[in-house]
Amino acid sequence: MITLDPDNRFVSIPKRASEALKLDRDYWKRQYLDLQSFNP
Repeated sequence: MITLDPDNRFVSIPKRASEALKLDRDYWKRQYLDLQSFNP
């Protein structure tokens, strides 16, 4: 099972929430594509 911890970034950079959300969205997009390749 793949564990993801995007919440840690929100704790480390709360002042840059909008940028964090953008990075998080890109992060989850990559994770989703990786999961699709693992589970066709």
